[in-house]
Amino acid sequence: MIEVLNEEKQYTYLSTLTHYADLADRRAQENEYEMLVLRLMKELAIVPFKDGNQWCALYGEDLQVGIAGFGNTPFLAMADLREKLNQA
Repeated sequence: MIEVLNEEKQYTYLSTLTHYADLADRRAQENEYEMLVLRLMKELAIVPFKDGNQWCALYGEDLQVGIAGFGNTPFLAMADLREKLNQA
């Protein structure tokens, strides 16, 4: 037999569904951003390298004339480089 939901249960179910829909939307946006960063890395043939305690993604000959991004992981270094390229 189908249970008739009272107003409180309806609200709880709706809140739960909304929460998970928001999580899915955020993850989809993150995936899109990750794909943009990886595409940039491939198109510019950039290979992040370890520089001290951080990773560096360098576009150009060296740090003096090029544009560099830094991060705790290779991906974060590429994401930082992408932001700096957008600002240039």
